[in-house]
Amino acid sequence: MLALFLAIMAATWLINADDTYQLHAAVVISRTGERTPEIDSSEVRQLTALGAQQLYAAGEAFRGRYINSLNGGSTALGSAPIINLSANVVDNDQTYVLTPDEPWLVASAQAFLQGLYPPFTLNRTAAVMLDPSYILANGTFMEYPLDGYQYAQVHTASDLDLTSIWVQGSEDCLNTVLSGNEYYDTQEFANTRATAELLYQAVGYSMLKDVLAQPQW
Repeated sequence: MLALFLAIMAATWLINADDTYQLHAAVVISRTGERTPEIDSSEVRQLTALGAQQLYAAGEAFRGRYINSLNGGSTALGSAPIINLSANVVDNDQTYVLTPDEPWLVASAQAFLQGLYPPFTLNRTAAVMLDPSYILANGTFMEYPLDGYQYAQVHTASDLDLTSIWVQGSEDCLNTVLSGNEYYDTQEFANTRATAELLYQAVGYSMLKDVLAQPQW
């Protein structure tokens, strides 16, 4: 199954006086981060620490492209600022995140969002500009735990949800199964298997002999 989630960052379409093109929105499709292996169906797969770091780094990279670039900073993904996209505080009316409902995929989406919108600590100058939910009745403001950790909305879709096709269109797809199985009959696969067999045997005997049967290595 392709483990993907979708993020659409919508903002206001603007055309400058000199008719310069401005980015309206972006669609990001990302694989999951590294997860624990699926040895048998009873094992609950989880996002690993490495996987979380991978998705956090991806979120940071896209923040640099679409948000930080507004301040003139250079990024590895280049500069493509989305005008009027909230810079510091996540606006759930501007972002939409969709993922299959497997736990490690939801965690991947959350890690991505942590990089896209990291914790934001308030100050009295910023407080008057924020959502009214930050402001208490006595005029003071309250920020979220963990130094302003942001709780962005993550939408999930099961296999029975029609919207799941956007993030796991290959699930239960006969053509995907047939195409995948055809690969095992190719010379390319035979060459790859022959090249890697010694490595898998060495790793298997030292680490997997008490965990998996040899054909599973």
